[in-house]
Amino acid sequence: MLSPADPLHTTQARFLTDLLGTFERTGEARLAVFQRPPRGTVEDRWQIYEDGFLTRIREALASEFGALLAVLGDEAFTSLVARYLERHLPRSFDLGHAGRNLAAFLESDPLCEGLPFLPALARLETAVAEVFVEAEGASLSRAELAGMETAVLLERGIGLLPAVRLVRSSWPLPALWQLRFAPPGAELDLALEEAPTATLVFRPGELVRCEALSAPEAALVERLLKTPGASFSTLLPEGAEGSDTAVAALAHALVRLADLQVLSR
Repeated sequence: MLSPADPLHTTQARFLTDLLGTFERTGEARLAVFQRPPRGTVEDRWQIYEDGFLTRIREALASEFGALLAVLGDEAFTSLVARYLERHLPRSFDLGHAGRNLAAFLESDPLCEGLPFLPALARLETAVAEVFVEAEGASLSRAELAGMETAVLLERGIGLLPAVRLVRSSWPLPALWQLRFAPPGAELDLALEEAPTATLVFRPGELVRCEALSAPEAALVERLLKTPGASFSTLLPEGAEGSDTAVAALAHALVRLADLQVLSR
């Protein structure tokens, strides 16, 4: 039990800083804050909290950032989580939000000196986690798209399903994301070259997928994310309204998105 000597919020703040080692107290100092338990000692109980806190969050982040875990290995990943928590304590009751700052944190972490793609990979895995819990929706099929009259299609509002994200990077993210499915302990080929990619993260069924998009396809997704419900005619590049080539390229990109089941009805 907590001692009533301090206000609860003060006790909570000291508890967390002690737990994370940023302002660690001695065993004697903890005795002044916590009442002695019916069995065992305060230090015994403290050790349970200290070990369990990092372990539980580490498990949650390992589930969300499986590719990062595969690349780094258990020891380096656990060390990363400890450094991350020193700067970014969870602020939500939902552990699914615990890693929302990990990609930004990695930008300045020493790990990136040898593995510069880590922040981009973390952004992708964050997008995957978001898409996994997004609302479902009915998708517009290629057949439905092809069955529309030209005049109707030109003015029809076009949108994306909620479970869609686009992640741009200078690294081959779809290939990196597949590393999360590698057997534990497998030797990974990380001799990567920079290759600008636009990765579509979406959920056509129960499983999330990551697909590389062409430049026109990625541009269309970006426009639809910024202006949901835009009509086909307004999605054409400025000054290209009368260009058959531009119309054909946009139609081709639209068909690809329909095949991926990301357009909303």
